[in-house]
Amino acid sequence: MKYLLTVIFLLQQLQTVSLAEKNAATSSAKNVILIVVDTFGAKHLSSYNKSLKTTPNIDNLAADGALFKNSFSTAPWTKPSIASTFTSLYPSEHRVTSLRSEFKTTNQTLAESLRALGYKTGGFVSHTLIGPKTGYARGFEEYEIVKFQGDVHQAITSHQVTQMGIDWLKRLPLGTDRQNGFFLFLHYFDPHYNYQHHAQFDRLGSYKGPVKPGLGFRKLRELLPTLETTDITALQALHHEEIEYTDQEIGKFLAFLKESNLDKSSIIVLTADHGEEFLEHGSIGHTRTLYNELVNIPLIFSGPGVTQGKVIDQFVSIVDIVPTLNGLLDLKQDATNWKGLSLKPVITDAAYKPETRNIFLEVDFKSAGVKAYKAAVIFDNHKLIFDKEDKSWEYYDLLKDPDEKNNLAQGTESIPETQKQVLINYLEKHNISGSTIKEAEADQAAGKTPEEIEQLKTLGYL
Repeated sequence: MKYLLTVIFLLQQLQTVSLAEKNAATSSAKNVILIVVDTFGAKHLSSYNKSLKTTPNIDNLAADGALFKNSFSTAPWTKPSIASTFTSLYPSEHRVTSLRSEFKTTNQTLAESLRALGYKTGGFVSHTLIGPKTGYARGFEEYEIVKFQGDVHQAITSHQVTQMGIDWLKRLPLGTDRQNGFFLFLHYFDPHYNYQHHAQFDRLGSYKGPVKPGLGFRKLRELLPTLETTDITALQALHHEEIEYTDQEIGKFLAFLKESNLDKSSIIVLTADHGEEFLEHGSIGHTRTLYNELVNIPLIFSGPGVTQGKVIDQFVSIVDIVPTLNGLLDLKQDATNWKGLSLKPVITDAAYKPETRNIFLEVDFKSAGVKAYKAAVIFDNHKLIFDKEDKSWEYYDLLKDPDEKNNLAQGTESIPETQKQVLINYLEKHNISGSTIKEAEADQAAGKTPEEIEQLKTLGYL
């Protein structure tokens, strides 16, 4: 009996071995962690804008990996851009183009393809727009929305996302997950309005104007004609407080990875779904344009094989994430339907010269005072935008005019006919000028519960 008890004791000790020790023995395994922060324009991160001090933890992640300066979303709002991140397809291809669209493309998602290879898959998100009911849980064994009381736009949820991610990693069973890896998706929402005040990151100072923490988007839009420069500065200050708070929570998650030794066996991708505008082109919020403040987003890769501290000027898209992970993990999956390119050569070889290619952007959106039907192509450091309703063109030199204030289509320079035809061909191929506008103008509230409709109203979407 004494020997039996000794054996049982030793087995119990083995079961309680630390997560760090378990992973030290299997550090050659490659896992994937995809972090998407909602409403996270690149110019609001100190990794991209050295005049700010908003994202020290993400800055450290970038220093340990590769940062793309000119990375673009496929759309200026959440549903289509997340679908593009998961599939390497543009919105007109995965067909998530309006609030009522369901994510049901026949193409495999990132989670589905990794799960088919034996990966454990978990996702923890902060809004119903990308909840299980709309199709975004495909391929995930666990996929949960954070718990909140009342309106999620008044809630503070980043701490929940971090803790849910950590708890999920701690629950992973011994055995196959260490051999085949895991895929974890974390979606942080706090930088989205309504902007809340975080006293530990106070940026409002002595400001006493009409912009208040938690101010609803509808009320904010009503105030817009009366707001002065100091008020817009205060609004951005609240946004930056939310960003710094979210960065702190991401830092806690990254610290856990290091403590657990998981950083040595994990590829970490940090990006966003879209940015936010603060009167750069006359309005606030998102969904209505394809200008850089809404579509230029962060993209950072870190982990085994990624060149540390590399900053890359190449123009890239979130459709490149799936092909790049495929390359880094050496999965050799069929890339026939992917529209992105693998960035593996760029982030693993310091001497590699990236290629120039066309990158497409789309928005088909109608609700609450917003009506936007546009498509754009980025090529050779330029952006060409076409308004599908009034048939107008905009043409910008992104190197000379990154703020897109000088529309060359109205000046002395003409639009290059070859690129104009590229965008026309893209529109015709996907019948964008017809079917998607009709879908976007359909009832945006169809099939939604009263609670979901109220959430969309508070978002400013209805």
